[in-house]
Amino acid sequence: MDKHYKAIFFDLYGTLIDVWTEEEADLTFETFFAWLNSQGAQFSTPEEVHNVYSQALAQVQAALPGGKEDLDHEFDVAPVFARILRAGGFGDSQISEKFVARAAWNFRMASNRRMRAFPGAAKLLALLKAWEIPTVLVSNAQALYTRPELEECGLAHSFTHILISSEQGVRKPGKQFFQRALQLVQCQSESVLMVGNEELNDIVGAKKVGMDAAYLQTLKPEWGQPYISPTAVMSFAGADYRNLAFFIARCNELSDEQVAMIDEYLPHN
Repeated sequence: MDKHYKAIFFDLYGTLIDVWTEEEADLTFETFFAWLNSQGAQFSTPEEVHNVYSQALAQVQAALPGGKEDLDHEFDVAPVFARILRAGGFGDSQISEKFVARAAWNFRMASNRRMRAFPGAAKLLALLKAWEIPTVLVSNAQALYTRPELEECGLAHSFTHILISSEQGVRKPGKQFFQRALQLVQCQSESVLMVGNEELNDIVGAKKVGMDAAYLQTLKPEWGQPYISPTAVMSFAGADYRNLAFFIARCNELSDEQVAMIDEYLPHN
C-alpha cells in the first residue's frame, strides 16, 4: 500500500475508554447535593442544585459563537460549578480554581456509572510508541473531568500530545480542532489516521480536513451510530485494537519484526 501514516489521532470516550454517565439522573444530584453541603454549602434540596446546574449550563452553551447548537466551538464547564458554589453560599474569595475543580470532579463521580479503559487500549498506544508513530488525543470533553479520568484509566502518559476541546475552545467536527492537532505533529492531513467511534465528529470531521479515519463500532445503532462507516477507510466491530494495529502495519509497510510485536502487545484472545 502507498499510504503511510506518520501520526495517529484518537478520540477518547467510546474509543479508548468505555464510559457510561448519567448527568441528569436524580441519584447524581442527590449525591452531589450531599457532597456540596458537606463542604459547607446551604442548599435545601437536590432539586435546587439541579436547577442551578441546568441554568448555568444553558448560559455557557448559549454564549458560544453559534449558540447552543454550535458544533465547532466548545465551552468550559468551570463557570457552571463556580455558579453552583456561589448559589450554595460561598463567597468569591472562597471559590478558588482548585475548589471549582473539586466540585466538578465530585459531580462527575456522582454521575459516573462506568469508567474504564477498554482492554488493550494502553497496550495499543504503547505499541504505536514502540513503532515510533506519534499519537494525539483529540477529544470533545471537559478537561476538569477528562484529565483525572485519564489518570484513573492509566492513559495520562500514553499520548505524544493531548488536546481537549474545553481547553481549546473548539471541538470536533470543526476543522480548527483537527488543524491544531496537525500543527502539533507537523504533518499533512493526508499522512494522518483518525481513530474514533462517532461518524460525524470523528470520521466525517476528519475527512473534511483531508484525513483518513478508522471507525470502531462500540455504540449500538439505536444510539445513532452505524455498524459500518461509509466514510471511514476501515470499520471494526468493537474496540478491535489488534486488527487496527495490523491495518496500520500494512499501510506503513512495517517489517516482519515490527508486525510480530502485535502478538506481544495485543495477543489474540
